[in-house]
Amino acid sequence: MGFGFIEFDSIDTAVNVCRDLQGTVLDGHALILQLCHAKKDEHHHKKVDSDKSSTKLIVRNVAFEATDKDLRQLFSPFGQVKSLRLPMKFGNHRGFAFVEYVTKQEAHNALQALSNTHLYGRHLVCCPRNTYPLFFFFFFLCVCS
Repeated sequence: MGFGFIEFDSIDTAVNVCRDLQGTVLDGHALILQLCHAKKDEHHHKKVDSDKSSTKLIVRNVAFEATDKDLRQLFSPFGQVKSLRLPMKFGNHRGFAFVEYVTKQEAHNALQALSNTHLYGRHLVCCPRNTYPLFFFFFFLCVCS
């Protein structure tokens, strides 16, 4: 049994996917899908600049083989990396990273250049740190006997 979260840009898309994929068999297990409901105070989005630019990036889908050094080598050609953090859990990083540049332009350059980049066979998903997904949908992988 396992679980995961998927982000969607609209509630309609999340509802349609949940409906269309309900009960689909994946690797011998039936998917049980349900929408997550955020707490009321989670609906308020962080204030961002009107141009939505930021010096901070979040990098998702980071391969577990990747190291801090690998990411620094990948991101440093686009500007001065002020900080880079790979959050850890149980001795391994969690598959995402935070990168902060000195200027917004450096962060923008990295976003543009790395939009289709793969590292250790994984497609990196980079976005400004100040953007949040609008909707989530939660799924369970259940063993069917």
